[in-house]
Amino acid sequence: MVHAVRHWVSFVIGLVIALFGLFSLIGKESWLGPAGGLTGSILAYVLAFGGLYMVFDSFFEYSFHSGIFITTFIAGIVVFGLGIINVLHSFDAVAFSVPIPAFLYDLLFVVEGLFLVIATFVMD
Repeated sequence: MVHAVRHWVSFVIGLVIALFGLFSLIGKESWLGPAGGLTGSILAYVLAFGGLYMVFDSFFEYSFHSGIFITTFIAGIVVFGLGIINVLHSFDAVAFSVPIPAFLYDLLFVVEGLFLVIATFVMD
């Protein structure tokens, strides 16, 4: 039942992230390219934040839907890992980065947003 504030926060964050990636995927121009103005480091921050939020949300899903918990948890760890490696590389904390093309950022945003929207309805 969607009654707690964390349900609605997950829904809004998931919807915004998913729509951002979806509009960029179906549009002719990517918002993420050089003409779009968004740099890779900002996208890495958003990706890392969304992945970490997915990990936290997955623990609220555990009590009723353990299968969704495991899927959301693993997806959140992967997305968070991709984002945080690039964030840490921008601070020279790690010596490597994961080059993520604009198309993959768009796709990860859509997947991340869908998981957060699903979490809205399966949380305890």
